[in-house]
Amino acid sequence: MAHSQQTKDKIRKALMGNKNSAGVIPSEKTRELIRQTKLGSKNPNFGKPSHNRGKPMSAQSRRKLSASRMGQPAWNRGRRGPFKNMNTTGLAKGRGWNRGIRKPEDQCSSPRNARIRRSAEYDLWRRSVFYRDGFKCIWCGTKRELQADHIKPFAYFPELRFAIDNGRTLCKPCHKTTDTYGHKARRFSHLL
Repeated sequence: MAHSQQTKDKIRKALMGNKNSAGVIPSEKTRELIRQTKLGSKNPNFGKPSHNRGKPMSAQSRRKLSASRMGQPAWNRGRRGPFKNMNTTGLAKGRGWNRGIRKPEDQCSSPRNARIRRSAEYDLWRRSVFYRDGFKCIWCGTKRELQADHIKPFAYFPELRFAIDNGRTLCKPCHKTTDTYGHKARRFSHLL
């Protein structure tokens, strides 16, 4: 709905005393300052530090700033920190977690999963499984996103980690449906 000229004049008169309103016509000096801020790199002060940079605020200014912020929530109120998912011990999955690898006596000081999976022996096992299965998923036949799956879980059967009979080639979607994928392998924990 468009305002009539008479209504526009009434609005303009009502806003004349308000400095924050759109009805105030800025002075020539203010218009020049606004123009310079919109120039960007052509502004003569572009890239120069502020006139009060590095100067301490006066005690009066600090009191005014403090008073203006009274009653407002802190800047970080309601925000989550980087450690929101960690428990109180600081360990991501608790004190007993050891990247899925356990010693036969169920102690947590065995070698790390990444070191074993990067070894030459593991690489040879993986390639042998792929070669035996013809470089395709044994369930759906695709040749994309292949993974070497341990039939009996890697973490719970250390003696079968490099046994070619304990491996099979699966694509990623088929691998996720197995009983031994990820945390589903915990059902074998009673065998330790």
